[in-house]
Amino acid sequence: MDPVWITELQARPQFTILSKLVKKDGESSVTEALQELNEYTLKMVTVTDSNKSLGNHIYYTFLSLLELVDHVRPFDQNKLVQFLVKLQQTPVSNPTSRKTLRFGGKEVWTGLPTFGYTAADNYKTGVF
Repeated sequence: MDPVWITELQARPQFTILSKLVKKDGESSVTEALQELNEYTLKMVTVTDSNKSLGNHIYYTFLSLLELVDHVRPFDQNKLVQFLVKLQQTPVSNPTSRKTLRFGGKEVWTGLPTFGYTAADNYKTGVF
Protein backbone atom coordinates (compact mmCIF):
# COMPACT_ATOMS: atom_id res chain seq x y z
CA MET A 1 0.00 0.00 0.00
CA ASP A 2 1.30 3.43 -0.95
CA PRO A 3 1.89 6.07 1.71
CA VAL A 4 -0.87 8.68 1.99
CA TRP A 5 1.27 11.40 0.40
CA ILE A 6 1.73 9.26 -2.75
CA THR A 7 -2.01 8.75 -3.05
CA GLU A 8 -2.55 12.50 -2.60
CA LEU A 9 0.15 13.29 -5.18
CA GLN A 10 -1.38 10.88 -7.70
CA ALA A 11 -4.69 12.74 -7.39
CA ARG A 12 -3.12 16.09 -8.34
CA PRO A 13 -3.53 17.49 -11.88
CA GLN A 14 0.25 17.74 -12.33
CA PHE A 15 0.67 14.00 -11.74
CA THR A 16 -2.26 13.20 -14.02
CA ILE A 17 -0.76 15.27 -16.83
CA LEU A 18 2.69 13.71 -16.53
CA SER A 19 1.53 10.15 -15.97
CA LYS A 20 -0.13 10.18 -19.41
CA LEU A 21 3.38 10.34 -20.86
CA VAL A 22 4.35 6.94 -19.48
CA LYS A 23 1.15 4.97 -20.00
CA LYS A 24 1.57 1.90 -22.18
CA ASP A 25 -0.78 3.19 -24.86
CA GLY A 26 1.11 6.48 -25.23
CA GLU A 27 -1.95 8.39 -24.14
CA SER A 28 -0.33 11.83 -24.45
CA SER A 29 2.39 13.42 -26.53
CA VAL A 30 5.02 15.69 -25.03
CA THR A 31 3.46 18.64 -26.86
CA GLU A 32 0.01 17.85 -25.46
CA ALA A 33 1.38 17.50 -21.93
CA LEU A 34 3.22 20.83 -22.21
CA GLN A 35 0.09 22.55 -23.46
CA GLU A 36 -2.04 21.07 -20.68
CA LEU A 37 0.53 21.99 -18.01
CA ASN A 38 0.87 25.55 -19.32
CA GLU A 39 -2.90 26.01 -19.35
CA TYR A 40 -2.97 24.90 -15.72
CA THR A 41 -0.02 27.20 -14.94
CA LEU A 42 -1.94 30.19 -16.29
CA LYS A 43 -4.92 29.25 -14.09
CA MET A 44 -2.62 29.43 -11.06
CA VAL A 45 -1.71 33.01 -11.96
CA THR A 46 -5.35 34.11 -11.81
CA VAL A 47 -6.24 32.72 -8.36
CA THR A 48 -6.46 34.90 -5.25
CA ASP A 49 -3.12 33.92 -3.72
CA SER A 50 -1.38 33.45 -7.03
CA ASN A 51 2.22 33.38 -5.72
CA LYS A 52 1.47 30.58 -3.25
CA SER A 53 -0.67 28.70 -5.79
CA LEU A 54 2.00 29.04 -8.47
CA GLY A 55 4.70 27.88 -6.07
CA ASN A 56 2.68 24.85 -5.06
CA HIS A 57 1.93 24.06 -8.70
CA ILE A 58 5.61 24.18 -9.64
CA TYR A 59 6.57 22.08 -6.62
CA TYR A 60 3.95 19.42 -7.36
CA THR A 61 4.93 19.35 -11.02
CA PHE A 62 8.52 18.52 -10.18
CA LEU A 63 7.57 16.17 -7.34
CA SER A 64 5.29 14.31 -9.78
CA LEU A 65 8.09 14.11 -12.33
CA LEU A 66 10.51 12.73 -9.75
CA GLU A 67 7.98 10.21 -8.48
CA LEU A 68 7.32 8.95 -12.01
CA VAL A 69 11.03 8.72 -12.81
CA ASP A 70 11.52 6.66 -9.67
CA HIS A 71 8.83 4.15 -10.64
CA VAL A 72 9.17 3.91 -14.41
CA ARG A 73 11.82 1.73 -16.01
CA PRO A 74 14.63 3.83 -17.54
CA PHE A 75 13.77 2.45 -20.99
CA ASP A 76 10.25 3.90 -20.64
CA GLN A 77 11.34 7.37 -19.48
CA ASN A 78 12.00 8.84 -22.92
CA LYS A 79 8.90 11.06 -22.97
CA LEU A 80 9.62 12.31 -19.43
CA VAL A 81 13.11 13.37 -20.48
CA GLN A 82 11.75 15.01 -23.65
CA PHE A 83 9.13 16.75 -21.54
CA LEU A 84 11.70 18.21 -19.12
CA VAL A 85 13.93 19.40 -21.98
CA LYS A 86 10.99 21.04 -23.79
CA LEU A 87 9.63 22.46 -20.53
CA GLN A 88 12.91 24.29 -19.95
CA GLN A 89 12.53 25.81 -23.43
CA THR A 90 9.00 27.03 -22.69
CA PRO A 91 8.72 30.50 -21.15
CA VAL A 92 5.37 31.46 -19.64
CA SER A 93 4.05 35.01 -19.79
CA ASN A 94 1.70 36.55 -17.27
CA PRO A 95 -1.54 37.01 -19.23
CA THR A 96 -2.14 40.43 -17.66
CA SER A 97 1.30 42.06 -17.69
CA ARG A 98 2.75 40.04 -20.60
CA LYS A 99 6.00 39.80 -18.60
CA THR A 100 7.74 36.47 -18.21
CA LEU A 101 6.37 34.72 -15.16
CA ARG A 102 8.88 34.32 -12.33
CA PHE A 103 8.96 32.36 -9.11
CA GLY A 104 11.74 32.28 -6.53
CA GLY A 105 13.87 34.56 -8.69
CA LYS A 106 13.74 32.20 -11.67
CA GLU A 107 11.69 32.22 -14.84
CA VAL A 108 8.84 29.72 -15.05
CA TRP A 109 9.62 27.13 -16.64
CA THR A 110 12.89 28.00 -18.29
CA GLY A 111 14.71 28.50 -15.00
CA LEU A 112 13.26 25.30 -13.48
CA PRO A 113 12.32 27.04 -10.22
CA THR A 114 12.14 24.72 -7.20
CA PHE A 115 13.44 21.74 -9.21
CA GLY A 116 16.84 21.64 -7.53
CA TYR A 117 15.66 21.79 -3.96
CA THR A 118 12.64 19.58 -4.64
CA ALA A 119 14.97 16.87 -5.91
CA ALA A 120 17.53 17.42 -3.16
CA ASP A 121 14.94 17.38 -0.39
CA ASN A 122 13.31 14.20 -1.61
CA TYR A 123 16.50 12.25 -2.26
CA LYS A 124 18.06 13.47 0.99
CA THR A 125 15.07 12.28 3.03
CA GLY A 126 15.00 8.95 1.24
CA VAL A 127 11.47 9.45 0.00
CA PHE A 128 12.42 7.98 -3.39
